Amino acid sequence: MSKASLFLAAGAIIAATGKERISELAGIGRKMPVTMAAFTAGSLSLVGIPLFSGFVGKWHLLLGSLEAGNWLAAAVIIAGSVLCGAYLFPILRIAYFEPAPTADGMDPGMPQKLAMVLLAAVVVILGVAPGPFLELAGRAAVDFLAIR
Repeated sequence: MSKASLFLAAGAIIAATGKERISELAGIGRKMPVTMAAFTAGSLSLVGIPLFSGFVGKWHLLLGSLEAGNWLAAAVIIAGSVLCGAYLFPILRIAYFEPAPTADGMDPGMPQKLAMVLLAAVVVILGVAPGPFLELAGRAAVDFLAIR
């Protein structure tokens, strides 16, 4: 869901502005607020910030690695989060905090906007209330392992 949100938002930005370079996205957060909100939710999730779905997965992977005594895997998970932040947070900084040089770009039409909002909502819902989904995944894992 996180990556789908990022790709949909990036596609909407490219379609609306024709800009593909991060340095050209100054002020896009004010011109395309719904699009950048979806991009922000996907980014925070991919980095593994609490209250977003990516945190739940990374947390469980980290706990499993530490429980198994696999410190290398834990270090790789943490390094991956740090690297995600290193390449996604500058995009957010430029989009929200740099002055906009031109007036082009606006949020896409209602169908695409609705898809972005729904994806971002799922990212947040899965991060805030992952319990039912984790139980379902646990049951699926038990069933899968029993079949093998």
